[in-house]
Amino acid sequence: MARRVGAVLAAFMAVVAAASVLDAVLVSFGGNPAFAAEAGPASAPSNVVHVARGGESLWTIADEHRDNVSRDAYVRNLIDLNGSTTVIVGQAVMLP
Repeated sequence: MARRVGAVLAAFMAVVAAASVLDAVLVSFGGNPAFAAEAGPASAPSNVVHVARGGESLWTIADEHRDNVSRDAYVRNLIDLNGSTTVIVGQAVMLP
């Protein structure tokens, strides 16, 4: 029994470590996120900003704003515009 618990714990720690590395790699591509307090006026009328609330992700933001665009395409555009898959409360998320 103790071996199983140890094996499960080791596997869990490996998954957590891999997720941390993946997050660090993905964030390194995008730089620092913009926050609503730092956001100036949009450069073009088509650029709309969504201020992230607690519990939101790019996928929940996409569901709220994507209209008839596919969710995957909208999320890819969000990642391209914002440089990261991470959303922080208060962040100004640029919408396509």
